[in-house]
Amino acid sequence: MNASTRSRRDGPLEQLLSDYVALCNRAMAENKDKFWYRQAKRVNRALLGGANFRTLIQGEDPDEILGEFTIHFDPDDQVLSLLPPGDYDVAFSWRAPLAYLDDVVHERPEWYLEHPMRLDWVWLKERVGNAAERVDGRSLAAGFVLGAAAVLLAVCAVPRERAERALPWR
Repeated sequence: MNASTRSRRDGPLEQLLSDYVALCNRAMAENKDKFWYRQAKRVNRALLGGANFRTLIQGEDPDEILGEFTIHFDPDDQVLSLLPPGDYDVAFSWRAPLAYLDDVVHERPEWYLEHPMRLDWVWLKERVGNAAERVDGRSLAAGFVLGAAAVLLAVCAVPRERAERALPWR
C-alpha cells in the first residue's frame, strides 16, 4: 500500500486523512459543551484510555485498499492525531471509503461541522464496544452505559419531530 496514492483531488491520501482528522478535532472542540459530546467523553474516560486504530482507505471496490494509516485518540486532550508510519498496537481497524473522506474534506466540510453526528465516529463506538468486552465483573453496568450511549447517539441523529412521532405513548 502506497501512502502517497492520490485522492480524487490530486492530493496524497495522508494529507486527505490528516485534513479529515483536523475536521473531526474541530467538530469535537466546537461541540465540547454539548450534551452528546460530554456523555461520550464520560463513557470513554470511564471505560478505556487512549487507543490507536488502523485506518484503511478503500477505493470504489471495498476490497481495494489504497492506503493504511494509524490514528491515535488521546483521551486527556480529547484529540485525534495521525501517527507517522510504523508498527503500532491497534485496538481495531476502520475502513474509510475514499469517496466519504473526499466528501467530508473537499465537498461539504462546513455541512459536517454543522451536523457533527453525520461524521463517522466509529473510533468512539469501537472504543466503547471493545472496552465492554474487557470489563471484568462490571458487564451489567457496562451494558447499561453502552445502551444509554447508543440511545443518546441515536436520539441526536434523528430529527426531533420524527422521534416524537415514534414514541409509543403519543
